[in-house]
Amino acid sequence: MPKLPTADTPVAVYAGTAHTTTLIVLDALGAEYTPIKSFGELDEFGLLVIGAGAVDETVGESGELIYDWVSEGGKLLCLEQGSIGAVPWMKNMQITPAGYHGRSAILVDIIAEDHPVLNGFQGHEFDLWNGWRGQICDNYILPLDDAVLASCMFQRGGHKVGMALAEYRVGAGLCLLSQIEAVKRWGQDPIAAQYLARLLNYVLHGWDSRYARRAEASPMFVPPDSDKVFTVDLSGVANAPRKSRDQPSGKRSWIMGAGNDLEDLPAGRLWLLGIPFSILSADDLACVAAGPQDADVPQAVEGIPVKRNAGRLFVLGCVVGANEEMVRERKQVGIVRIHFGPHGPVATEDIPLVLGANIISFDKPGADLLSGAVAWSEYQIGHYRGPDKAVGVSLFVWENPHKEITVDSLSLIATNDCAPILLAITGEG
Repeated sequence: MPKLPTADTPVAVYAGTAHTTTLIVLDALGAEYTPIKSFGELDEFGLLVIGAGAVDETVGESGELIYDWVSEGGKLLCLEQGSIGAVPWMKNMQITPAGYHGRSAILVDIIAEDHPVLNGFQGHEFDLWNGWRGQICDNYILPLDDAVLASCMFQRGGHKVGMALAEYRVGAGLCLLSQIEAVKRWGQDPIAAQYLARLLNYVLHGWDSRYARRAEASPMFVPPDSDKVFTVDLSGVANAPRKSRDQPSGKRSWIMGAGNDLEDLPAGRLWLLGIPFSILSADDLACVAAGPQDADVPQAVEGIPVKRNAGRLFVLGCVVGANEEMVRERKQVGIVRIHFGPHGPVATEDIPLVLGANIISFDKPGADLLSGAVAWSEYQIGHYRGPDKAVGVSLFVWENPHKEITVDSLSLIATNDCAPILLAITGEG
């Protein structure tokens, strides 16, 4: 295969600590680059390549630094990543599972047939790569927008479309996200090798903005100020699991005996729609739930601790047990009650939880919300209790009208024959 041309600008490559395949590919193609282990000296470079699987904690902590560098004219190529959630330098974009644990066909469709990377490829060459499992993208880019160069579609129980390749203008700079599993297939598939050679040739020599689309100036929700962000600790009040397997706590099923569950929601620090959340482990009690008498959870949960000033609260949750009529008629299913500290003008404020307005039924994540958004969803296949179907959680924001008064605690109250649950709450002081 011909060697790559000399780059127009100095190139930095961040390959992470455990992923060397990207460097092997670059060396095989004769690319000239400088490997880096941090992002403090980006001003010395004009192009940054983030290698396959290299988005790690260092990249996550450097998201704002990378964004500022790109906005000022830097160019960034990000090769295929795992399920990382929000892209650290473009937190309104997510990289999320396209299938379920590496199963089910993911078809890639070429959208921008005239793009220099894709021009000349035939559509069938991206349908099934030699020796692989019918899956060219393990994870795709959401939301789908007009920056798409190649799309991919999950075909199991529905047709969910994301982006396999997308190109953005970010300020004065450029960002190309490629989720096509080409580095993984280097040395095994000729189309993968041709694709990588074209992709790298494109970004190294003559890359301009003619095919790029402007990235959204701000995420769906304006994220909290990083200096003021805090997490509401739910661990002391969590009273329900989020998976259907037997629990160490003795609970044998999650709320209301639902078959499908939220076990696949990643635990730990998770960025969703540009908001950082702390998700409790699914191995035990992992959420706060209220419900009717037969739900094995109380009708009201009191004393969810905040005990600080909060200008905004970002609430991640969903509803279990809602029927089709409740969803269709946008029924109120619960209340989050804000308890203010002493000396405030009011003692409490209620946030109604309304299906289709600010919260979704967990097994109907395709719903459009009036004052919220679906923050995470996945298609469960071969689930040990439930059918193959999509599950998800939603996010809404509460703006505090009394920012000068301490928020003491929260209550979750069920008001219908289903169970609202809270999975995480992030605040902005």
